[in-house]
Amino acid sequence: MVPYIQETLNFLDKTDFKINYPDINHVILKEEKDREIHMAFACNFSQNNHLNKNENLKFIITFSMLDVFADTVNPESEGKSFRQKYQSLPKTNDYEIIFSGLYRIAKVIRNAMVHNPNGIDFDHNKLCVKYVFKSTMYSMTLSKRVLDDFYTLIVMYVKGDLGKGEYFLALAREIYERIVSNLQGFSDDLPGLLPLPDGKLKIRSARREIIINPLFEIEDSTISFSEYKIDFPEWAGADFSIEIDGVRLLIPQEALNSENRISISSAKRDWEAINLFPVVPENL
Repeated sequence: MVPYIQETLNFLDKTDFKINYPDINHVILKEEKDREIHMAFACNFSQNNHLNKNENLKFIITFSMLDVFADTVNPESEGKSFRQKYQSLPKTNDYEIIFSGLYRIAKVIRNAMVHNPNGIDFDHNKLCVKYVFKSTMYSMTLSKRVLDDFYTLIVMYVKGDLGKGEYFLALAREIYERIVSNLQGFSDDLPGLLPLPDGKLKIRSARREIIINPLFEIEDSTISFSEYKIDFPEWAGADFSIEIDGVRLLIPQEALNSENRISISSAKRDWEAINLFPVVPENL
């Protein structure tokens, strides 16, 4: 990790900067549909140092990390304008496409702060940008709740604790879709709409229940899980922690087919539990 990004994340750890990582419950299934839950709350940093009340400073800090990270993604763009940086960002897969979309949105906000401070307004409910620069209209409106999602996804990228694999991408698609679908009146100096990822799999990002001892069978190179529906809200998702051939896997419920099945080859390819987040204990 670039030292600047690490130092900035260390600073944010000491503030009340709001980050909406998924809440994690570790669940042990018991007999007769009972379960034991070990709760781990999402990373919202500290409750000290009231940065959360200073929206301008929150954005500047977040954008600085995003911009430094963009230079690590594409070192040849270092020193170029933000428009040139966006245009030169790679966009060949979902990881790159979502990152470029975040950068394009952030560019509009940053340039409003520099070129037309009167054209940007943070209030308790939303962020509004509307100004004209060199005959081009720049505009967007984003609710405070979704702005927190925007910051969260940027931190996930620069921190890298979810890696670049399918688990992160499925979370990122869900969060990014929420950002784009709630982004109103977006206009900037670039042609076309915001880029959208190609992948369809999304997993719920509010809460994940990690089942430590799920019930499953293996037959014909396929893993079949018993249905899991114990007090399960629609906005939460389950992850099944299992070991196959010495490989620890974390398989989201959303990745299973309608019969709660997945092939062993797909599970090993996409769902190896190798990232720092979420933590997957072998037992509790």
